[in-house]
Amino acid sequence: MKKSKVWLCVLLIVLAAMLVFSGCSKSEYDENDYETEETTAATVETTQATARYNHVAIQNCVVNKQDGSPDFEYYYKCDACGYMGDWPKTASSTGDSVADSFFCDTCNDWKMVYIDTYPQ
Repeated sequence: MKKSKVWLCVLLIVLAAMLVFSGCSKSEYDENDYETEETTAATVETTQATARYNHVAIQNCVVNKQDGSPDFEYYYKCDACGYMGDWPKTASSTGDSVADSFFCDTCNDWKMVYIDTYPQ
């Protein structure tokens, strides 16, 4: 009975050691992983550089400048009274909605701004 307990203990220790050292057999840094990450980053940059976007004013704004890139300019414009902001705002979007807000002095109320971006 005592020999079986000893053997069981030795077996458990060996199994535990195998589990611990099995994770250490490969280094955490692998050159192939680095090359894959670098290639993926280059692919994403190329895709973003060639992708074109259309920015559409949905509520309380006017899109002023857009050239197909993610960056664009817009002015605040109150849909209720026609008040228009004095200077343009800049934003960047690659397919999401842009939300902003401003205070309309004429209506004396906060207005929400929404701009949607669509890939071309």
